[in-house]
Amino acid sequence: MSQRSGDLDPECCAEPYACTREADAPARPVESGVKAVNKSFKKAAVLFIAVLLLSAACLSSGAETYPAAIPPQSFNFVSAKQINATQYELRLDSFITGKVELTISVTDILGGDFLDEQKRMSLDLVEGPNKFTLNYMIDGKFVEYINSAFGYSIAIENIVYTHEDYKYYAVNGQAMILSYIGQGENIVLPETLDGNVVRNFCGLCDYDVYDAQTDTHLSCRNLTSVTVPAGITIINTFALGDADNLTSINVDEKNPNYTSIDGVLFNKDKTGLLACPYGKTGEYVIPDGVEYVDSVTGFWGCFKLTGITVPNSVAHIYEGTFKECSSLKRVTFLGLTSFDDGRDIFYGCPSDIVMSGPERSPAQRYADKRDIEFEIIEGDIPSFAPSPALSSKPVSSAPDISSAFSSAPSSVDTGTRGISISAVIVIGALIVALGAAFMLLIKRRRRETPAEKP
Repeated sequence: MSQRSGDLDPECCAEPYACTREADAPARPVESGVKAVNKSFKKAAVLFIAVLLLSAACLSSGAETYPAAIPPQSFNFVSAKQINATQYELRLDSFITGKVELTISVTDILGGDFLDEQKRMSLDLVEGPNKFTLNYMIDGKFVEYINSAFGYSIAIENIVYTHEDYKYYAVNGQAMILSYIGQGENIVLPETLDGNVVRNFCGLCDYDVYDAQTDTHLSCRNLTSVTVPAGITIINTFALGDADNLTSINVDEKNPNYTSIDGVLFNKDKTGLLACPYGKTGEYVIPDGVEYVDSVTGFWGCFKLTGITVPNSVAHIYEGTFKECSSLKRVTFLGLTSFDDGRDIFYGCPSDIVMSGPERSPAQRYADKRDIEFEIIEGDIPSFAPSPALSSKPVSSAPDISSAFSSAPSSVDTGTRGISISAVIVIGALIVALGAAFMLLIKRRRRETPAEKP
């Protein structure tokens, strides 16, 4: 049937409002589906490129730029030596010319390795020998190591100062005690040395003063007690070793990171036993509430102890915890403390040592596996089993003292932060661009699809 002039042609368009009468205007030609898709993708491509350009601008503005990576074996470190209270001299031999980037390990406290952060430093090298005079402080922090881009580092060789009975390092007004060289019996560590504030206690016996015939460190052979003041906030627990007659380690009650109980060193909240002095005698009972014993310095070398009692609060005993306790006769476990299976916790102890504890306890199983005599103590196995999570304390761990330095500069690297934020912006923008392209395509297809006849 022929269509009358002036009637609506339902096939002239996909949407009724876009139709026109044949008498008023010619029919609009319908574009092919391929052309419509091409137009949609062109628009999406333009939008996509704009988003990429915007993202690139965000990345360039939000992140710092650094020299390109150093080719392997580009130079060799020669030395890094302190030259005065605030500077050090770096020497290296280079096989390349131009600007290179190094990373620097820095700490809040002189010698505080466990507070390492990374900073970047650029150097302009010439081929052959190079020498640079550099500041010991970067953003208020002490330089500890200079790191190459291919896997090795160099530590700064510090000047060793001497003041009365102590050897120490000093940088920018802060000091680290290296050793005691006097002949005293009861000493109180100084809070300042030649005007430098002491924050780190790294050593007690001076290994340069040693009598090989008697196997004695002469500088600390008379020491019986050491008192740590409030201002010393880092103690290298190895520092307390080799003082054979040391019976007491005392800590000022105002010290933010450490405390002492009966002459034994603990962390501030008394959950970790860090060091028992070498000269302590007789039997020792670990206080209830202690959760871990430092496996390296807790009881290592306490050659005068004859007995140790471990409460149920101690979650785990690590390999070597009682190493070289050569007079130790008995260790009593009052609860469900676990052990490193197959590991020797009694290395260097008498072969006839006795373990005791509740029947069917982990201590009994450990003794049976290692053919150690075990004596059952009366009483039921404690109902409270220590959480395995408590046994995850790191060996020779230094305390978490981040709260003590709330005024220290932020450790966030601005370059890294800028990149991470910009990456989020890029991903979000790409999602928006793809979504917009999809919507354009759908809209175009709807316009080009003929409407169904009623």
